[in-house]
Amino acid sequence: MSHVICITGVTSGIGKATALLFAAKGWKVIGTGRRKDRLDELHNHMGDAFLPLAFDVSDRDAVFENFSNLPAEFSAIDVLFNNAGISLAGKPVHEADMDDLETMVKTNINGVLYCCRAVIPGMVQRGHGHVVTMGSYSATWPNPGTNVYSASKAFVQLLTYDLREDLVGTPIRTTCIIPSVTQTEFPLARMKGDVEKAAKRFENLDPIQPSDIADTVWWAVNTPERLTVNEIRITPTRQTYGAARMYREPYIGD
Repeated sequence: MSHVICITGVTSGIGKATALLFAAKGWKVIGTGRRKDRLDELHNHMGDAFLPLAFDVSDRDAVFENFSNLPAEFSAIDVLFNNAGISLAGKPVHEADMDDLETMVKTNINGVLYCCRAVIPGMVQRGHGHVVTMGSYSATWPNPGTNVYSASKAFVQLLTYDLREDLVGTPIRTTCIIPSVTQTEFPLARMKGDVEKAAKRFENLDPIQPSDIADTVWWAVNTPERLTVNEIRITPTRQTYGAARMYREPYIGD
């Protein structure tokens, strides 16, 4: 029997890379996203191993309706990868657009809660499962322009630990992946679609690639069930522990 992973925010970046990796390893993949055209592209590429679900994770009714009506072959979810997230604003809270701030809360916090509430009961009933969440280095160190995004990721990180408290006595595991700068389309939303400005985020940094995170998720969920990998922190080698400290010049001695 093949395993099933559900990945939210599957239409680009980390979500897409993870879907492709797990499908290549023989898993069935449920992929959620707002962009139906991209979901259709993935479905065409991956075939019947991929179940596309077009909805916004911030829509509670849509989350519960979709997870309540999964086809039988996808219904026993082994891994829930709460990957969907968004970073907007880039301004101080007192100057930011309130719609941007609320969108981050609805997506990054409510979306994770809804998916956990919809999926975890089945895991507990079956006595098997793993919840993986997408954290961020921004949740640990203040980083200019990230305020509510950072706070939402701090919520996700602590929720992941508290899920372990909730689930103690069951074999259900939880892992928070905490990457720093990763080369995806993610900055485009924050930069309001300004491609050139978003690209500067990665300039001379040799950032983390989506495939690196996909490999990390694969490793974490395939460790022996007796082990829980509580969190994994990943940075580019050119970045130190602080979120804003990056080395973009030629290496010393080059």
